[in-house]
Amino acid sequence: MKETILYLLQEDHRFSRHYTDMYAYLSIYGGLSPHQMSILQWRMRVHDMIIADPALFRVCISTRQEQDEIRFMKGWQFRELEKVLSPWQIRQCREIKNECWG
Repeated sequence: MKETILYLLQEDHRFSRHYTDMYAYLSIYGGLSPHQMSILQWRMRVHDMIIADPALFRVCISTRQEQDEIRFMKGWQFRELEKVLSPWQIRQCREIKNECWG
């Protein structure tokens, strides 16, 4: 995933700030936030890049902010995100998405 971010950082200058943030977040937490992964998937589509091995793309869903990003994702964004999640993460994200607000 680092290689993908570095490649896009060189090729897609308009979003360089996002890629720099993604790279830093990935280095610290070992994965991207759901919102960052959504942006990465979108920019990969724009540049005709294919995710060959989804297991290499990690998403963090442990903090409240990351969980809120899941809750407020549009349906199509969530379906795209599911393509790179492990089965366990898919189950966790669906539970987060379907939580009722008290």
